[in-house]
Amino acid sequence: WSLPFLLLAALRGSSVLLQTPASTTAQTNQTVMLSCEAKTSPTNSRIYWLRQRLAPSANSHFEFLAFWDLTRGTVYGEEVGQERLTVLRDSSRYTLSLQSVKPSDSGVYFCMTVGNPDLTFGKGTQLSV
Repeated sequence: WSLPFLLLAALRGSSVLLQTPASTTAQTNQTVMLSCEAKTSPTNSRIYWLRQRLAPSANSHFEFLAFWDLTRGTVYGEEVGQERLTVLRDSSRYTLSLQSVKPSDSGVYFCMTVGNPDLTFGKGTQLSV
């Protein structure tokens, strides 16, 4: 995916994927739960979780954390600590659970679905640790 397209899509956000809370602050070593509710997406959609560490700019990028898949469950990104991150699904709600958070976990977390041809992003959740 091209970075400018992803940034534009993420900045615009979508009401199809409802992310809550909009922002949250946590202390080191706490557990944080971020929610993404798919309002109109098919229930068999893959829901991707991405993190953007910097404010949207030409230098910022998205890190792929994990996605939830109907047949495989949670699939993790290559450098993701699976012992601290879990994706849970309850009907149309997908929850990203981050355990033992640390300052390096700070950033904006986005859920996303891949359509044909569109990418649909939630509006993001700002996490400050």
